[in-house]
Amino acid sequence: MSQVDQGTNKINNFQDLNAWKNGHRLVLEIYRITKKFPREEIFGLTNQLRRAAVSITSNIAEGFSRNYYREKVQFYHQALGSVTEVQNQLIIAKDVKYLPLNEFNEIFELTVCLHKIQNGLIRKSKEIIRETSWFSIHNSLFIIRASYFIIRLFRSHLPANTKNLSATDYLFQVIK
Repeated sequence: MSQVDQGTNKINNFQDLNAWKNGHRLVLEIYRITKKFPREEIFGLTNQLRRAAVSITSNIAEGFSRNYYREKVQFYHQALGSVTEVQNQLIIAKDVKYLPLNEFNEIFELTVCLHKIQNGLIRKSKEIIRETSWFSIHNSLFIIRASYFIIRLFRSHLPANTKNLSATDYLFQVIK
């Protein structure tokens, strides 16, 4: 397992994310409890619970590897949906008496905690999207203003067929 850099708290890979760590713990618990389910559930609830639990950590890992935060958020939302799916299936397992109440309460608490952590990861990723979007817009406006100024300044050096255009019209023609 990877460790977060001690001095910088830098996250180096998906295994450093608290959401993944808690999700992995949940996966191991799901596998442990489903071993006790009736044999006839091997292709039913056992399989569904295991797949949903594995989907949590898989989507967190895949989201982490994406380059753009919008994509990351999409995968983190998928993981959140899988947490909710596991919660639903745990309730069913409890209600059909495959899972004792004390075990249900323990594992369900893990899912509640994971749900909160996952929401925090999504919230932080969306914050980064907002910050970088503002930076991007700000830079784009600066480039447009600078281009406009340069066009006006060097108007006499522009191609003959563009001298009758306003600086704004010329800029939009260049952008096209």
